This record gives sequence, C-alpha cells and structure tokens, in this order.
Amino acid sequence: MLRIAVMNFFKGLDLSRSLRYRLQFIRFLIPALGVKVEYIGDPPRSPGLIMCDHRSYFDPVPVLRKVRAVPVGKAEVRKWPVIGLGGHLSGTVFVDRTTKEGRQAARDKINQRLAGGYSILIYPEGTIFPGPELGELKMGMFRDAAKFGYTVHPVAVEYRSPHDVWEKGIGFVGHFFRQFGGGSVEVRVSFGPALSGDDAEDIAEDFRAWMEPEILRLREGWYQAEASS
Repeated sequence: MLRIAVMNFFKGLDLSRSLRYRLQFIRFLIPALGVKVEYIGDPPRSPGLIMCDHRSYFDPVPVLRKVRAVPVGKAEVRKWPVIGLGGHLSGTVFVDRTTKEGRQAARDKINQRLAGGYSILIYPEGTIFPGPELGELKMGMFRDAAKFGYTVHPVAVEYRSPHDVWEKGIGFVGHFFRQFGGGSVEVRVSFGPALSGDDAEDIAEDFRAWMEPEILRLREGWYQAEASS
C-alpha cells in the first residue's frame, strides 16, 4: 500500500501500475498464509465480468493471482483498517447497496473500468453463501452484460474445510484467525467457459448451469464435510 501511495503521489494515479503491485503482493501473501491453491482450467485472456461463488473474505486473493481484474466490494469494507485502504488504492469499486443512487454509481464505475479494458471481479450472489448450491443471483450485471455485450467468465472457488467458509455472526478478525490460525488452507479455483448473449436471464441460467455442477465436482472426494461437526 505504501508503495502504491508513494508512486501515486509522485507519478499520479495509474491503475495498471497499482494492479501490478497488487499481484506482486498476492504472490507473497498466499504462501505466507499457508494457503495451497489448485487451479483448474485456463484463466480468461480477454476482459469481462469475472463472476464467482462467494465463500470467504479471502475469495478474491487466489483468483486475482491469475486474473487481472478490479474487484467489487460492499461499501462497509472501505472503512476496514488496512484492507479498506488497500482496496481503495488498488482500484476496488465499493458499492453502497443501501440506496439506488449508490448502486447505480457503482455500476457506472464498473462500466467505466470495463470500457477501459479491465476485467471486473464480482459476486452475483451479493453475499457470502455456504453452498454447494448458489444463492439468489442479483441480475444487475447480467443485464449490463446482455445490454453492452460484456463476456461473463464464471469461476468456481471452493475450500476443502468448511471452517474456511465465513459464518454469520463472525467478524472479519474472528474469521481471519479461524481460517488461518491452524493448519494450511486448501483452495480449488476452476475457470469456466466464456458466456455471452443478449438475454440477461439466459446468461444467468447458463452461469448457474455451469457453476453448481462444477462446485459439486470440486468437492467430490476432497471436501471435508465431517469438519463441520
């Protein structure tokens, strides 16, 4: 963060430079936290909407190790110490979901980033959901994908232990120590086929049709369901 802030001060804002510095940090962070990531499939090579299931606060990190994208997060995260500042400096789009104006402002910013050639990392469920099925999908960005011709790139993210999945009532700090306070964390990240079309409902159905079977496939013979007892 200090490196980005200093460079922004002396050379002006440069999102590409910030994303490059962020990638260097992520390459350090993943092994430093004892995280083991297995990647399946090929990451998207063209800009678009990177849409994932949502399990944990850590979800963006392994995906951003392979994809050059700007994440979307809830406005409350902007106020978190360290993480909020880091997200702001590296171009995260924060959404105020409490007002229609806030949601529209975020969508405008997202469309601006996409027009600039950057991918957007977004969670269409809108909140963390334990799975394996998906929660209700928010249709806003599916509609924009249909309207503006954006490609949707589905990405399934699953953890081996259910203890790595965030639970309601646990704050960020509590979740962090629960997830990283013990042994290693194992994650699988699967990149799916590019989706596109001119009907938002069809794109959303195609997204769900790939994601839910893929989540089950990732869990089969690997997911430690007994750890939840």
